[in-house]
Amino acid sequence: MLENYYFNEKDYEIFNEENVSSIRPEILEQRRIVQQKLYDINDNMKDELVKKNLHNHWRNENITSLIYPCVFNLGRVNWLGIRYGRSKREVNQLNCNLGVNSKERKGFQKHACFQINIESKGIAIGLYHAVAEGAIDRMFLHEYIDDKKDILTNEIKKIQGYGFIWDIWDKQENNYRFEFDNHKPEEFIDFYKKNDMDGRTSFLLYLIPKKDKRIKTQEGIEEISLEIIDILYDFYNEIIWKEKKS
Repeated sequence: MLENYYFNEKDYEIFNEENVSSIRPEILEQRRIVQQKLYDINDNMKDELVKKNLHNHWRNENITSLIYPCVFNLGRVNWLGIRYGRSKREVNQLNCNLGVNSKERKGFQKHACFQINIESKGIAIGLYHAVAEGAIDRMFLHEYIDDKKDILTNEIKKIQGYGFIWDIWDKQENNYRFEFDNHKPEEFIDFYKKNDMDGRTSFLLYLIPKKDKRIKTQEGIEEISLEIIDILYDFYNEIIWKEKKS
């Protein structure tokens, strides 16, 4: 069914429920195959995204998400993806007054980033705003969201019409959703303040079904990924912490 697609049925099957916690050799090997396909996509995209100050993790082993179940993914590999976020300098800047072994240090994953993920239903592209605990940009946005209301409203108007949805999940797997196309832009402010909080994950990912011809080829995946990142880029820049210029 997907034999001529860049990601084929065998690639998607590793994200089926019966396989997400598996450490069987054949599942691990297929995850490595999918990971390499993501590396190949990244090789063609990374230079273009660096121009937007969007960077891979500086450690090669962290360019993609983990391919094996562990405590960091709650024992489940139900997606694999590439992340584009803060530079090493920016991450280190927030940690400059902390010791190397300090528990207060915040790594790359605590910052918002763009992601290109493959999962069971297809490819999800967009921005990941906050992990459940210790997310830096969550703290920033809650502090300044009222001050930025007019700016955010204008940026949201620019991303309406594309089918974007902001999702927030809690530990009980309750889902809180904001469909940008079906609400007034200013309503996002109240939605965010009410539902985004520590203990929940918060993100805007655009899912493209696996049979969609836009993602049939590697080049097609790269093209639509760059397009979506470009659409969301200005909005992203308004919801992240930035170094104050002197």
